[in-house]
Amino acid sequence: MEEEYFRKKFPKLFEEVKSNQAVYSVGGIRWSELVREELTNPDVFSFLRRCDTDEQGLEIIDYLERRGELEKKVADDLRQQIKANGIRSLGSKKEWGYYERVYR
Repeated sequence: MEEEYFRKKFPKLFEEVKSNQAVYSVGGIRWSELVREELTNPDVFSFLRRCDTDEQGLEIIDYLERRGELEKKVADDLRQQIKANGIRSLGSKKEWGYYERVYR
């Protein structure tokens, strides 16, 4: 019953699913908004990925929490993750020149 309903309601999609040959080429991805946001308004992870040590990461979390840019619950979760798994568990290190390499 469900298959028949699906076939009647969405005939083209039904054919595509049954044929198992759905192929779509992607002409491109729009990065401009994401890039602009990362470059002009970095988030906590952008800052933490620049840290060399767990202590630096904890210091950044404390600072952002004091400024009201990070909620206590989020700050506590990040601290717990750093203490349990280390600063690199939040992402690979952004070395000097990262933005120039990635966005140029």
